[in-house]
Amino acid sequence: MKKYLLPILILTFFTGCGQKKSSTGGIATTKGQSYDMGKAIEVAKGSSNIRSLLVSHKGKMIVEEYFESYSSDSLDHMRSVTKSVMATLIGIAIDKQMIKSENESIATYLGDAAKGYESITIKHLMTMTSGLQWNEEIGYNDNDEMKAAKSQLEYVLSKPLIHDPGTQWYYNTGGTHLLSIILTKATGMSTLKFANKYLFDPLGIKGIRWKKFSGGYYGGGSGLELKPRDMIKFGMLYKDGGMFEGKRVVSEKFVEKAIEYQQPPTESFGDKSGYGYCFWINKETNAEGFAGQGYGGQTILVMPRYDIVITTTYKWRVNGHKAGKQQNEAFSVVSYAVLKQLLGDIVPSK
Repeated sequence: MKKYLLPILILTFFTGCGQKKSSTGGIATTKGQSYDMGKAIEVAKGSSNIRSLLVSHKGKMIVEEYFESYSSDSLDHMRSVTKSVMATLIGIAIDKQMIKSENESIATYLGDAAKGYESITIKHLMTMTSGLQWNEEIGYNDNDEMKAAKSQLEYVLSKPLIHDPGTQWYYNTGGTHLLSIILTKATGMSTLKFANKYLFDPLGIKGIRWKKFSGGYYGGGSGLELKPRDMIKFGMLYKDGGMFEGKRVVSEKFVEKAIEYQQPPTESFGDKSGYGYCFWINKETNAEGFAGQGYGGQTILVMPRYDIVITTTYKWRVNGHKAGKQQNEAFSVVSYAVLKQLLGDIVPSK
């Protein structure tokens, strides 16, 4: 997801907080409560290139809508929501002591390739504070060049260290791709094999796709495709503190770190908006929560306080300006339509 869009979208969501195949009909009930979700569905229907809108409230799917030719069996690119999954896999590897700590140097796993970058830790990669020179403004620049490079590892680590690690935040997909390489080297398993065994299988997620890059490494910053219902499952894992259907998948300790401010609120993020371990976090209103976000409108929003998980997916093969429009529409659907129906005056009016 392009850096220049992100802070705007976070603020848009939280401070404002074709033919379709319908499975909910607009009226939803949850433990004796009834909501008319027809407005949310109509707002979503008018959103450009939307593919799906799913809402889980108190453990019950109260909205499950698919648009155009999209269906519950369709896979879609999560784009940068892949980063949130990647950080979770690192957390599981730490839980299992395949990786000692997020505070380990990347050189521990990348060896000579990381010579001169020993001060960068795994945590720095997850919090976008590596200090490596990187540009992901309009046009993607370094991200596109990295993907086209013969070796993504060599491309990322050809960048100079222009800030002390941990001192400056800026969006860096290259850094999150290094997480996939580190996971593979630390565990002796491909990122996909590790994910299937320790994350996807426990969540009951099957039939995913994940793009490979050079060296056989799966994309750590994008390239994962899931079904929308599986995105909901991932959100529920975090809503429940790392548990899924009564079983521990990732430690509560790691979850707490992932969804806490690692990059503190600053003017560029908004007063109470910040960044965790590849999650966007906001505590600005009573409707606080955290989200994985991807280019073009891909979203997993989690609000543990209200037992809510929401996902949206959109057609993502669009230019940057169109992607920005879709992302704003996605947050309008979520905040002004869905959350307004569920939480009422807790969400400010548009």
